[in-house]
Amino acid sequence: MLKIGITGGIGSGKSTVANLFEVLGIPVYNADLAAKRLMNEDVALKEKIKQQFGDDVYKNEKLDNKYLAQIVFSSEEKLHLLNSIVHPATINDANAWMLKQTTPYTLKEAALLFESGAAELLDYVIGVTAPAPLRLQRVMQRDNSSREEVMARMNKQMDEEIKMKLCNFIITNDEQQLLIPQVLACMKRYYYLPKISKMEKVNLAEKFTLFNDYCNPRIIGELNGQHVKAVKLKGEFVWHSHEHEDELFLVVKGTFNMELRDKTVTINEGEFFIVPRTVEHKPVAGEEVHILLFEPATTVNTGDVENEMTRKQLEKI
Repeated sequence: MLKIGITGGIGSGKSTVANLFEVLGIPVYNADLAAKRLMNEDVALKEKIKQQFGDDVYKNEKLDNKYLAQIVFSSEEKLHLLNSIVHPATINDANAWMLKQTTPYTLKEAALLFESGAAELLDYVIGVTAPAPLRLQRVMQRDNSSREEVMARMNKQMDEEIKMKLCNFIITNDEQQLLIPQVLACMKRYYYLPKISKMEKVNLAEKFTLFNDYCNPRIIGELNGQHVKAVKLKGEFVWHSHEHEDELFLVVKGTFNMELRDKTVTINEGEFFIVPRTVEHKPVAGEEVHILLFEPATTVNTGDVENEMTRKQLEKI
């Protein structure tokens, strides 16, 4: 799954563009909303903020946004300090959220993708741009702010031209060019683009040394909406089937039996076996066996059965 950022200066309309992606079925993580949630719900983060800005920053355990804003927007040093506390928590929260998604790619909307270092963890970045006078007008109307107040906020942000040069794809939101055709073109482009951040060879033997438990697949690769998973098996798994997904089992080390309702197939090291969708099956291994699974990202290991062996959220290694 590709991780794609979407960013732009204040008043560029990046949230409007992100909403269009969401309407068209692409999950969107809003970093600004997440940061506000985390500052109210993450206990460790709240303590760090109190340590730096005082207990009065929270009233009845709820963040006093106005009080905090008065502190940080009057001092660049204080603003930088707040960002240094909040951004790491937001980045971790975004990564955890993205791992749960099953679409070909997800979007992370954030104003400070480059400034916070979050862009380094993404595959591509979409920039949303608009002429400065239009951005100024939008923010003045939206926030009921003066020209001077908005200009001060704009001047604190990264230069718009520099930011757009760092992006891989640009969407122009100038109220002259239609947004939907630009978003559709962007969706089509990223659906077919490969991940560029992990173009490295994978050592299978090394991957299998990273875990010791059984029947708990790890994701070690992704391609075309498919996951490549490493799993160790010993003993009996559960009878199950997958309504929509075929599965390929490739034995890297050892041997195991694939029990079917009408026969049992022994798969040895260096061999693979494909179980078509809807076919009931049960893997059984007398001794530890190392297996690679090739299957759609939507596949749950126990298929139509849910029990103590079910693993819906898989670790990437």
